[in-house]
Amino acid sequence: MKRILLIAAVIVAATFSVKAQTPSEIVTRMSQELAKGDTLGQAFDLVLNIPIIGKAGGRTWLLGDSYKIIVLGKEDSPVSWYNSDTEWKYDPTENTITIKNHTKSSDSKDGEVKHLEGLDRDYDLKIEREDDKAWYMTGKKSKTNTNKDDPKKIQLAVSKATYLPIYHRCKEKGITVSLENVVIGVTEEEVTFDPAKYPGVKIIDQR
Repeated sequence: MKRILLIAAVIVAATFSVKAQTPSEIVTRMSQELAKGDTLGQAFDLVLNIPIIGKAGGRTWLLGDSYKIIVLGKEDSPVSWYNSDTEWKYDPTENTITIKNHTKSSDSKDGEVKHLEGLDRDYDLKIEREDDKAWYMTGKKSKTNTNKDDPKKIQLAVSKATYLPIYHRCKEKGITVSLENVVIGVTEEEVTFDPAKYPGVKIIDQR
């Protein structure tokens, strides 16, 4: 019986040791999953908590050079679509679609997601708690991180099911910025303007 109990204890200990992961291992796997968005596309919410004004934000879908942005929290939200050279903007209050020339910015539109890569190099991460759903971490800016634009502290929750961030929060100039609801995998339909879905809308072509 003692031998059986000893074997059981060893198995239990081994099981928990396999499951336990360091913050560095978790965010490294997270970076690997996020990198799949380079080819499969990605979507995410960017939410700003602004003093006095309150919350504001939008959801972005990205696939290659094409992307779509919609404002969150409004019944009649404007929607914008972009590709490498054209912008379409739907204004529901005016029932118009305005088409303009678009020059791609030198700043990557998926920068909000890209900056999550290498967090274990830039921050001293600590797992504050975990449950069946996720790991919940805090990070303090590393002494070796010389980037003045990086916030001093961050909060990060990583899904155990997908290894994608549930949220990444930080404060910049008094504004809390939260990246949430990250999804890998976007279709062409999700990022492409389709006039058939807006019958009767007035087209304003400014190209």
